[in-house]
Amino acid sequence: MNVFFHACSNWAANVAINHSKNILESLKFFSCFFVLRTFVRRMKQLLIFALILVSFSSCRKNSFYEGGDAKLEFSTDTVFFDTVFTSLGSSTERLVIFNPYSENLVIQELRLAKGKDSKFRLNVDGIAGKSHEGIEIPANDSIFVFVEVTIDPNRSDAPLVESDSILLQTNGNLQDVDLVAWGQDAYYYRPTTLIPGLPVFSRLSSYTEPPYFFGDTVEWFNDKPHVIYGYLLVDTTFTLKIHAGTQVHFYNNSGLWVGPGSALSVRGEKDNEVVFQGSRLEDYFQDRPGQWDRIWINEGGRSVIQHAIIKNGFVGLQCEAWPFNEPLVYAENPVVIQNTVIQNMVGIGLLARDHKIEAENLVIYDCGTHSLAVNGGGTYDFIHCTFANYWSGNRSEPMVLVNNYFTNYLGVETTRDLSHLYFGNSIIFGSKEEELKIDEDESGIFDLTFDHCILRTKQDTSDLANYESVIFNPSSSFGVNPVFTSTFDDDYSLYAESAAVDSGKVNINKLNEDILGTMRDAIPDIGAYEYKP
Repeated sequence: MNVFFHACSNWAANVAINHSKNILESLKFFSCFFVLRTFVRRMKQLLIFALILVSFSSCRKNSFYEGGDAKLEFSTDTVFFDTVFTSLGSSTERLVIFNPYSENLVIQELRLAKGKDSKFRLNVDGIAGKSHEGIEIPANDSIFVFVEVTIDPNRSDAPLVESDSILLQTNGNLQDVDLVAWGQDAYYYRPTTLIPGLPVFSRLSSYTEPPYFFGDTVEWFNDKPHVIYGYLLVDTTFTLKIHAGTQVHFYNNSGLWVGPGSALSVRGEKDNEVVFQGSRLEDYFQDRPGQWDRIWINEGGRSVIQHAIIKNGFVGLQCEAWPFNEPLVYAENPVVIQNTVIQNMVGIGLLARDHKIEAENLVIYDCGTHSLAVNGGGTYDFIHCTFANYWSGNRSEPMVLVNNYFTNYLGVETTRDLSHLYFGNSIIFGSKEEELKIDEDESGIFDLTFDHCILRTKQDTSDLANYESVIFNPSSSFGVNPVFTSTFDDDYSLYAESAAVDSGKVNINKLNEDILGTMRDAIPDIGAYEYKP
């Protein structure tokens, strides 16, 4: 019995133990299930939250800036191709376009201005074509535009400068980026420096073989054209010497700046002049004014311009002491101009201010405002010069302006001393009844003399101290110009019955020949041309 009871007890104990184990296992299972279910529920919640975040983020990424003030930003405003080709070749440059906004931006259109006629080709983010639409730039991101050009410098009609522009439209706003490539085998000068208040420029010294020294003379020869893009500054103490036959071309709004302390030496020869003109070579542009800006000469060393042709700009020569000097100064060394023609200027042929000029055998014709403007002070001699103006457009101002004051860069009117202004054996004659404007501020020196000149004017000329042997307002009974051979053909030489023939003063000229190399006789003619039967 005891044995049986003991056996039963053992059996019961084993059953109890096993049952307990099963209960524990069940509890473990249900516990794990509960934890797992809780975990899954939590994961589900997190997943839903994440999806909401992703969805929200996606919505933000896909939002677009649609403001009417949308403006793209560019890595540069002008893409330059600096390679100078001597034979057929291609070059590629990169432009980066930035979206500065925190939302996506769409460029509705990006194209070349010249379209299918352009020499340039575009690749926008891997897609080639001269025109593209619907270009999306992600928020605060950028895209690359690769621009390629092929140049054949040996083409008979190859331009000096190959240009176009990329036009972009974003939310209705138009922007552009210029494209500029060198089209011929030439010497090119492009701007590298921008100072507020001055034109963008490069320095002549940066194009010389190093080392360079103060006082150096840099020489330009006629082996290839020289093409200036922007302004080229002749550095202080440098002299730019340009040899006979050299062709100097300027791109739009470009010019040559002979800075304070520097000098210009133009050494053209008869029938082998140095020519300053625009960069367009087509026939249509041969006599089109306004293609470039000017030659600006500040006070410095003695500058010389001989046998030059300066044409088709805005201002031919601007001889002006540095206008930002405090106090203002007068140029001490002269600009000597001989056997030179300035023609077809939109504004002024020769602008002189606080400078010193010695001109002989100078011809200035067809300028939109003034052929000559002496504005402010200085010292000037014009001997055997011809100022003619038969400008084809509207011209309201007299051809020659003389005054001794100007408004400075601060907007303050400043009176200066016009110490000496002498016209000898010179012609001032044009299409208007009044071709001379004299405006004197009596608080400054005003010394003006016309000696053996021809003038077309209605000014009061009763003060004989200022006018010696002057021919006023000549006329012709034959209906022809009383002075010039043919104004229609821009021929300002003299004919046999011209009022200028044998009317000059002897022994005032330094040069024995006229602008064409004709010897002046015992009684010289008035003007730059000597009549030759």
